[in-house]
Amino acid sequence: MRVNPVLVERDLRFFLVRYAVAVAASFVPLRSVKVALAGALLATYGYYVWRTVRADDQGFRARLRLAPPREREYLQHGGILQYVLRRLLET
Repeated sequence: MRVNPVLVERDLRFFLVRYAVAVAASFVPLRSVKVALAGALLATYGYYVWRTVRADDQGFRARLRLAPPREREYLQHGGILQYVLRRLLET
């Protein structure tokens, strides 16, 4: 596994600050302040996800491995849940 030190530093900086805010919020006696801090933390996390996805324009390669024939059936049905539900409806 290759580790990108720039990304590790960015993530640690982002999440350590937010974690410190969350811990500090647990000591705040006013519920309204806690709710406001929770909303701010959620908003900053949304921003982090947006920024991370937006910056990740490189894409990746993946290899799909289907060992037993049953796994091909799962894939053809859109997943194991859909496969099981269709089988239940057939009986």
